[in-house]
Amino acid sequence: MCRNVLVTLLVVATSFFFGNGSCADSLTALVSPYESSPVDLKSKYPDKYRLLYEQVKKRISKEEFDTLMSRKEGIELDERHKSKLILIVSPRSLEIQKQQHIAVIPLKVNAQTLKDGLAFFQEYEAVFKSAYEQTGVLPADIVAILNWESGLGKRRGTYSIFKIFVAQYFYLDEIEKELFDKGAYEQPGAMTRQDAMKRMVKLRKRSLSNLSQLLMQAKNMNFDPLSVKGSWGGAIGIPQFMPSSMKFARDGDNNGIIDLNTIPDAIASVAFFLKSHGYHEKGNLYAFRRYNPEAVYVQGVALYSSEIEKMDVKPRTGWSYSPR
Repeated sequence: MCRNVLVTLLVVATSFFFGNGSCADSLTALVSPYESSPVDLKSKYPDKYRLLYEQVKKRISKEEFDTLMSRKEGIELDERHKSKLILIVSPRSLEIQKQQHIAVIPLKVNAQTLKDGLAFFQEYEAVFKSAYEQTGVLPADIVAILNWESGLGKRRGTYSIFKIFVAQYFYLDEIEKELFDKGAYEQPGAMTRQDAMKRMVKLRKRSLSNLSQLLMQAKNMNFDPLSVKGSWGGAIGIPQFMPSSMKFARDGDNNGIIDLNTIPDAIASVAFFLKSHGYHEKGNLYAFRRYNPEAVYVQGVALYSSEIEKMDVKPRTGWSYSPR
C-alpha cells in the first residue's frame, strides 16, 4: 500500500506522485528501455552484491534488483563520476575538501549572499514561522544551511546519485589500489594507508546505507532511481539530504507531498533535522556538525547565521515555540 505522504528525491521532468492511488507492482514499471552492461556486478563482487540485496529484499524482488544492477547507464563509470570517486578515495581527500571549504567561505558569506538570504527570509516568513513554532530552530540557522548547501536552491547538482553510490560501494577498492600504485600516499598531506583503510570501511558502510535507501524509496514511490540527480557526494535537493537522511524530511507547505525541491519542504526539513540532532540540548554548532562534520563547514555556516541574524532574520513578535 502506498503512503499518503510521498518523499520526492528527484530533479527530473516527470514527478511520480501517487498520494491516494495505488503503487505499481514493479519498480521498473516506469523505467524506459535500457541497455544491459557487460559488467556483471553479481559475479565480480558476489559478497557486496549479496549484502546489498539483503538490505532491500523485503521491498524489492530479486528480478527487479538484478535488472537495476545490470543497467549500463547506472553501473558503468564515466570519467565525470569516476573523477569524483577518485577525489573521495584519495588519501588527500580530507585535506582537499578542507581547503575547498576555506576557499569558498568568502563566496558564501558576503554582502550579496546575505542580501539574498534576507530577501529569502522575507519571502518565506510564514514558512519560517511554522518551522520555528514546530521545532524552535532559529530562521538564521536554517537560511545559513540552505545558503551553504545549495545557494538557497540555485545549485542542486547534476550527478547521478545512483551511479555515485554504486561507485562508492562496488569500486572503492579498485580506485584505492590504483592510487596506491601511482604513489598517492607519498604526496604531501596524504594520510597513511592504514588510516585510509579505516576511512574506507566507513565510506563503504555509508554508501551501502544510502544506495539501499535510494532503492527502497524508489520502490515505495515508484520512480526510476537512475533519474535522481544531486551533488557529487550524493546529496539531493535544496537542503542536500542524503537518501539515508530522508526520514527527517517534512512537508512544509502541508500539501501532502514531501518534495525537497520545493522551498517550504526544504525549510521544514532542515529545521526538523537540526532539532533531531541535538540543536536544543547541545547547541546549533553541534547540530551543524551532524549535518556536515567538516570543521570549516561548521565555521562557515555559523558565520553566515550570526551575520544574517544581525539583519533581523530572527523570530518575530508573536512567534512561540513550546518543546513537546
